Amino acid sequence: MLNEELKTSVQAVLGPSGRRRILRDALVVGEIAISLALVVGAGLLLRSFAKLREVQTGIRPEGVLTAQVVLPPNKYATLDLAESFFDQLLDGLKGAPGVEGAAVGSKLPLHGGSNGYITIEGNPNPTFEKILVEQNAVTPDYFRVFSIPFLKGRNFTQQDSQDTGQTVRKVVAMMESGKFKPSPDLRLVSVINHTMARQFWPNQDPVGKHFLQGGILAVTVIGIVGDVKERGLRQPVVPQAYYPLAFDLAPPVGSLYVLTKGSVGVGELSATVRRQVHSLDSSLAPFNVSTMQEIISESMTDTSYQSLLLSMFALLALLLTTVGIYGVMAYAVTQRTHEIGVRLALGAHPREIMRLLMSAGAQITFVGVALGLGAAVALSRFLADLLFGVQPRDPSTYVVVAALLSVVALLASYIPARRAAKVDPMVALRYE
Repeated sequence: MLNEELKTSVQAVLGPSGRRRILRDALVVGEIAISLALVVGAGLLLRSFAKLREVQTGIRPEGVLTAQVVLPPNKYATLDLAESFFDQLLDGLKGAPGVEGAAVGSKLPLHGGSNGYITIEGNPNPTFEKILVEQNAVTPDYFRVFSIPFLKGRNFTQQDSQDTGQTVRKVVAMMESGKFKPSPDLRLVSVINHTMARQFWPNQDPVGKHFLQGGILAVTVIGIVGDVKERGLRQPVVPQAYYPLAFDLAPPVGSLYVLTKGSVGVGELSATVRRQVHSLDSSLAPFNVSTMQEIISESMTDTSYQSLLLSMFALLALLLTTVGIYGVMAYAVTQRTHEIGVRLALGAHPREIMRLLMSAGAQITFVGVALGLGAAVALSRFLADLLFGVQPRDPSTYVVVAALLSVVALLASYIPARRAAKVDPMVALRYE
């Protein structure tokens, strides 16, 4: 009699309602697969974001405020006028309360800028012709404001700035006369970064070495400083040459960055810069005023936004998956209540009932996770350009996410299964 009851229960499950069960199971499998793919994508982006935060920029941004200043070409038509303006500005800033250091540069870290090719004197290596060198014109305190360490050699001096100004004036005069030609008087000095030293003078001391800038300007290396990320956090460090500020003061003067480092708040530093600029020229006002920490944060904005968006979708998918599995298992238990009562009446142990129901949930989970891993691999191709320091098919991310989702899914199956194992056999046998 009990055997017939079991057969009847099984046929009920495999009948028309059984086909509906297969459809429900397929939907849950799809939920698990989609959820796993989204969580893997979110995990990869979050790991990339964490890696970006660990990147060494080569500077100490704390307390550094940046502001751009553009000198009108009709009012500052000569190098002398531009040089005088920035000399007075720096003198005023350095004497202001709360200012620990001030400098001017033509470029900022992470922003990139102008670059060009150089020729190494006495070393016609053809590979050097394909290496671009970043160029930045700075005042001597630029390195101190950003805490860029000197590894060898010396910093720029006042004499270096004056000599660079003379060279630039000669170049400008030649260009205006139309009689431009190389001359031994066209000489510059430069401080280079460690990467440039290593690439162009391997196993040598670059200090005192020479190279040609633009094919005409003879440049002497006077110092080596630490590497700085110039083209963004995601980009590798590139060779870089620093020149005295006069190198970029030939009219018309482009946009330059005024840097201040202080122990006072950002608002007070900003007010100090604006006040000093206005005192020298009431028609000028600094713009794009921001801290260096804000600039670093902005360079990670895309990754952080994408990480947040994908994480929200992933959490929503995970929630729907949990609810879906729980709902399907709870409904399945309800449908099989009579069968469970029969099994318990035949002497089945509650643990066996739990094992029976949990195995159904485990099968759904296994299929969903397997399909989800395949979907995650496909999704990772579209994320490759957004990742940093993490491979699109990073094994640890896939394993952790698959394990997490499996635990969540099995937990959602466990609750209804545990409830079913505690059902009263007499109540279950009377259930229709």
